[in-house]
Amino acid sequence: MIKKLTLARRFVAAGVLSAFMFIGIASVNAQDISDGLIAYWPFDTDLKDAVGDSHGEGMGADEIVFSQGQWGNGIELDGVDQFVETPLDNEEMFDFQDGTGFSISAWYKVGEFTKSWQALIAKGEGNRWRVHRRGGENILTGNGGNGDVPGGTPDINDGELHHIVLVSDPENDEVRLYSDGELSSTGNAPAIQSNENPMMIGENPDARNRTWSGIIDDVGIWNRPLTEDEIAFLAGNSIAAGLGTQMKVGLNFGVDQGDSSVDADVAAGLEPQTNWNNLSGGSGDASDIVADDGGASVATDINVEWVSNNTWASTGGGEENNEFEDGGDRVLFTGYLDTGAATTTAVTITGIPQELQDAGYSVVCYIMGGVPEKGGGYWVEDDAGNVLTDVLIGDSNVGSSEYAEDLGVDHADFGNYVILRGLSAANIVVKASTADGLGWAAAGRGAIRAPINAIQLVGVSGGGRRVVGTFSADWTDDLEPEGTYMSGVAEVGDGFLHITDAANGANGAFTIEDFSGGAVFTDFEMSFRLHMSDSTCCGSGDDTTAAHRPADGMSINIGNDLPDTIGLAEEGSGSGIRICFDTWDSGGGEAPAIDVWRGTEGEVGDGNQDGWTGGMLVRQKFNGVTSATEEEKFKDANGDYV
Repeated sequence: MIKKLTLARRFVAAGVLSAFMFIGIASVNAQDISDGLIAYWPFDTDLKDAVGDSHGEGMGADEIVFSQGQWGNGIELDGVDQFVETPLDNEEMFDFQDGTGFSISAWYKVGEFTKSWQALIAKGEGNRWRVHRRGGENILTGNGGNGDVPGGTPDINDGELHHIVLVSDPENDEVRLYSDGELSSTGNAPAIQSNENPMMIGENPDARNRTWSGIIDDVGIWNRPLTEDEIAFLAGNSIAAGLGTQMKVGLNFGVDQGDSSVDADVAAGLEPQTNWNNLSGGSGDASDIVADDGGASVATDINVEWVSNNTWASTGGGEENNEFEDGGDRVLFTGYLDTGAATTTAVTITGIPQELQDAGYSVVCYIMGGVPEKGGGYWVEDDAGNVLTDVLIGDSNVGSSEYAEDLGVDHADFGNYVILRGLSAANIVVKASTADGLGWAAAGRGAIRAPINAIQLVGVSGGGRRVVGTFSADWTDDLEPEGTYMSGVAEVGDGFLHITDAANGANGAFTIEDFSGGAVFTDFEMSFRLHMSDSTCCGSGDDTTAAHRPADGMSINIGNDLPDTIGLAEEGSGSGIRICFDTWDSGGGEAPAIDVWRGTEGEVGDGNQDGWTGGMLVRQKFNGVTSATEEEKFKDANGDYV
C-alpha cells in the first residue's frame, strides 16, 4: 500500500509549485487468480456465486441487507441468526479431499464481538476448515486442516475493513494465515477432514450459534494454495479485478440524424456488442440505460446527460465521409454530437456498474465527422473535475470504411476512434473539445469540429490497467488541499505552493496522504509546474556565467515511512521510490541531474552517492556547473544540451 507522497526542498529561493497531478495505476492482470477459483461471492446486490452454482441462501428471521463493503457492497449480518448457506448438493467440493490444498479469501468488518468463536466462513469443526474469532479475543484465526494456526491477526475490532486469507498447502506441509496482505501465522502440515454439512458464510455448520456480526465482502475459494504475490494483489484489489468482465455499455448519439438507431439485436462497435442505447438530440438525459453482457441485455443504474452544440451526420446530410458497408457499424457512425469552432461537448455518465468498476474499463470514443481531417481533444474527468486520462488529439480520417485508431498524439495522425484507458470510477465525464487551442481543421476542410458518434464502455477482460487513485491541486484559491499537510516553512500563497522561499538553510515539505483507498498501484504518472531559483549562499546570480550556482534541489518521495521534513531534501528519504532533482554539484560530478532511487541503501548525505549500493535505478546528468564529463551530459539528437 502506498501511504504518502512528499515533496521536499531546502536552500531554495522562491521555490514554488503549481498545477500538480499524480495518478496511480494498477496493473490488475499481474496474477491469474481465475486459476482454481471454484466459488466467488461479490455480494454487491445478491448472494449469487459469480463463477459457479454455489449460490447462497440468506438465513435468519430478517432479510440480509447490503451495506458498503470494500468493493461496492457487502452483506451486513446481525450477529443474531443471520448467515449465508451454500447448497448442500455442493458441500463435497468444499471438503478438499484430493490433496491439492485450498485458499479462502474475504474482506470483513467487525460489527460486534458478542460471542466466542464467531465464524466468518466455515465448513466445520475439528480438522475441517474455518476462519473465525479466536475464543473471546479481538483477533481472527484459521484452521486449514490441523487445528488453528498458533497465532492470528492483529486486533481487528476497530471498525475498519480488513482482508484475510487462509491457505492450506499440503505440498509444503504448511497452513498460512494472512491479514491485510501480511503473513500473520503458520501452522503444521494439514490433514483436512470432511463432513456432509453445507459450507456457511457467517456461521459454523458443525457448531451453531456462532453467527457473525458485521460486514462480509468479496469472498473467494480456490482449490489450490494462492501465492504471496496473488495474496498481495487481493489485499489491494477485488477478485473481480483479476477476472475481468465481458460487460459493455454502448451509447449511440445523434440518432435523430438519418434514423441512425442501432437495433437491439444488431452487433456494432470496435468491441462488437448488441443492446446499444440510442440517444437523440444535441443535449438531453436518459436513465433507462442497459449494458450488454455476452449478448444479454442487463438493466443498470446508469444515468447519461449530454450537452453539445448540435447533432450532425457523416452521411446523408450533405456531407459524405462514411464508407462503411451497410450494417450496424455504418449506422453507429452516422449521427454524432458536434462541437462549434471553440466549444466543448460533455457526456456525464453516472452509476457505472460495480462489475465494470472492479474489472476496470476503457472508453472508446467514435469520432467520424461528415468532413475529415479535423478534430480536437478527447479526455475523461471524474465528477469532481479531476482529469483521469491523457488528453488525446483525435482527428477524423478520410473515407472511413473500417476501424482505424487515432493514437491521439497530434493533428498529424487520423482515425475514427480514440481509446481512453485505465478507468475504474463510478461516475465520469467524457469531453470532446475544440476550445483552448485543441481544435484543428486542415486547409480547405472548413470549420473546426470534434465529433462524438458514440461512446462505448468496455470492461477489461482478464485484467489490465486501471486508475486506482488520483490527486490534483493548483492552489489558485490559496487553500491547502484536503488530505495533505505542510511542514517546515512550506506555505500556500499567491496561487502557488511555496515549499521554501529565499532563505538560506530553509527546509519545507508538502505531504499527500494515501489517496488510493489502500489500493496497490504498480505504475504512476505525475505532472507539475515548478520554479526553482538561485542559491542564496554563494555563486553568481547571473545564470549566463560559469559562476552561477542554483539552489540545492528537491525530491519527490513515495513510501510508507516518510518523515515530515527531509534534512537533505534533494537526496530524498524513505524506503520507497525517491525522484531526486539535484542541482548542486558537490564535487563528484553527480549534478545537475535527475536521479531515481529505490530505498535508502547507503548513507544519505555522505557525499558519495555513487558509492551507495543497490538503490539507484537511473541517473540522467545535465549541463551546468559540474565536473561531469561531456559524455555523461544529456544531449539531443543534434548534440545540443537538453
